[in-house]
Amino acid sequence: MAESAEYFNSGLHFELLDRNKDGYLDTAEVTRLGVAMGVSLQEIGAVAAGLDGDGDGKVSREELGAAVHEFFYGDDPEAPGARIFGKLD
Repeated sequence: MAESAEYFNSGLHFELLDRNKDGYLDTAEVTRLGVAMGVSLQEIGAVAAGLDGDGDGKVSREELGAAVHEFFYGDDPEAPGARIFGKLD
């Protein structure tokens, strides 16, 4: 995994988002993140689904780190990580 994703995975960032401290981001936590990042409520469901790489209904530290890495370094505009902050115009 790229250095930026490792930094995000190992740091305080995920801990701040994981309010119930279960090691995952649930729907409410992903929604809070989306709203804070300016993602429209209409887009949050699609963003959450894209973040949940294994489809288990929650977002792991690794899944979020991979999406952040994809956003900054990926070259596929349709990849889930490309829309982590909603649709950018």
